[in-house]
Amino acid sequence: MHKIYINGRFLAQPFTGVQRFATEMLKALDRQLQDRRAMRESTWTLLVPPGTDNRPTLQNIEIVEVGIFRGALWEQFDLPRFLHGDPLINFGSTGPLACRNQFVTIHDAEVVRQPDNFRRSFRLWYRFLLPRLGQRARKIITVSEFSKSELAACFGIPLEKCVVIHNSAEHINAIRPDTSILERLGVSAERYVLCFGAGKRNKNSKSVIHAMGELDDLDLHLVLVGKSDTDVFQAEFHQGDTPFHEAGHITDEELRALYQNAMCFVFPSLYEGFGIPPIEAMFCHCPVIASNKAAIPEVCGDAALLLDSIAPAEIARAIRTLATQPSLREQRVAAGLKKAHEYSWETSARRFLDILEAELSAQS
Repeated sequence: MHKIYINGRFLAQPFTGVQRFATEMLKALDRQLQDRRAMRESTWTLLVPPGTDNRPTLQNIEIVEVGIFRGALWEQFDLPRFLHGDPLINFGSTGPLACRNQFVTIHDAEVVRQPDNFRRSFRLWYRFLLPRLGQRARKIITVSEFSKSELAACFGIPLEKCVVIHNSAEHINAIRPDTSILERLGVSAERYVLCFGAGKRNKNSKSVIHAMGELDDLDLHLVLVGKSDTDVFQAEFHQGDTPFHEAGHITDEELRALYQNAMCFVFPSLYEGFGIPPIEAMFCHCPVIASNKAAIPEVCGDAALLLDSIAPAEIARAIRTLATQPSLREQRVAAGLKKAHEYSWETSARRFLDILEAELSAQS
């Protein structure tokens, strides 16, 4: 019987795609342990920093608060003292350098490829930490074949050490939409374009703002969701003549309502290790326009309307196509829903447990 620990630092962090992956994988693992006798017979413990209030309800994994520090200090100094060499699972992109018997998730190499997105202190720490974790950990989990190649190129992590386990988005199906967000923003169903990433340069929402300036005749609004984490991302002020609705941080219920009522979702990102939002949109019957960059074509396939150019004129042309051709829009909705169902948190959790079980058996 093994003692298996999970790094719960992500529960005390601002919620982004990294924390979504960690949270959904944790919950899916807990469910999978019900039917996985060999793994269930091990003891599973989620270790969290002091004062962590965001604690999920788990049936097969105990939650234990340890240490005195928080943040990186907790992860690097408190966490290793409680492991005693037992395996550690890190779903949140970092892990303690002192541990070798660990599985670390690294989502992408954005800190290298898009350095201006990050503050200098964050950038320096991650560029020091990630290559060393890549060399020391037993396995590196990443979320796409694109990211796997990026980790090798940017951090020198051996390809044979990396395993791809996809994100998913079916969590959005369990959420009840809060349509009051439409009234609050002053928009109507299918009369607005939805976009993510206010304040994050790589999300490239500025291009969408400029694109909307070429669509005045369609009387479409633009809704931007999300604000930057100012401790990490450098703020960028949007420049453009088009008025837009900045929704800021919203609930999952409000997000679902915005997805399912949008005319389309535009995702012109410059760099993604996976890109959960387009798959969320597809689950919500919302057609997707996306850039043909980084992991996006791998993840979305031909279910999204992929753009080789993310110039405002090209984005405007794609939006106009969907807005004026209802049959094409419906085709994209159907293709998106089919693509979205190719991903599953349960499948990803099973794949991870297969890898973990094989590694622990080899160790024995």
